[in-house]
Amino acid sequence: MQILAEALGGIRILSLTEYDRTGDPEDHLDKLLAKADLLDMSDAGYCKIFCTTLVGKTMTWFNHPPTHTIENFEQLSQRFLHHFSINKRYPKIASYLFIVVQQEHESLRDYVQRFSQGRTGRRAKTYATR
Repeated sequence: MQILAEALGGIRILSLTEYDRTGDPEDHLDKLLAKADLLDMSDAGYCKIFCTTLVGKTMTWFNHPPTHTIENFEQLSQRFLHHFSINKRYPKIASYLFIVVQQEHESLRDYVQRFSQGRTGRRAKTYATR
């Protein structure tokens, strides 16, 4: 990729999370941009920093680009999002919550936690009891 041939000078390395195909690619890109935007860089800088966050099969994907070259970070990020879109987290629709019912031997606390997790896709906060 031609864009990676540009030399970068005077940038400091950021602590960035790695992407290994298990999370939402859009979340990964958003986190990367939130940190990388703190630096004043060219498209080449964004591309170079982006590739340092890839591990495993995502790095293999990056090292074997399509036959046409990537000209800028916008193209790279769009191809990344398209290629790993299977891992995108989609919001659940409201009707999904109708199938979340309390099981026969399930405590109310466990049910509420499972219901909350179904609603948001995240674990419910647990509070200590006395």
